[in-house]
Amino acid sequence: MPVLLHVLLAKQTTAVLEAFEELVTAMPQVQICSLVPGDRNIILHVSAPSSQHYHPFVMEKITVHVNITRVKSNFVMKECKNYGPFSL
Repeated sequence: MPVLLHVLLAKQTTAVLEAFEELVTAMPQVQICSLVPGDRNIILHVSAPSSQHYHPFVMEKITVHVNITRVKSNFVMKECKNYGPFSL
């Protein structure tokens, strides 16, 4: 089950961002980690077998990071286009 996890950090210093990147890089559930502008700082593309597996992942692995202010999950209902990597 694909999920887009939006993360808001309390601080966005280089050290804080690098620590968070290191944390999620070690998680096999996280497929993509993107730093974005706007009302969220990071969007994670997460894979989980079910919502029952996703909830403990978020609560035990993500929200324990001391710099996280808020998370928001969007479950992908249908993937309309996915051609994988492309060259520019």
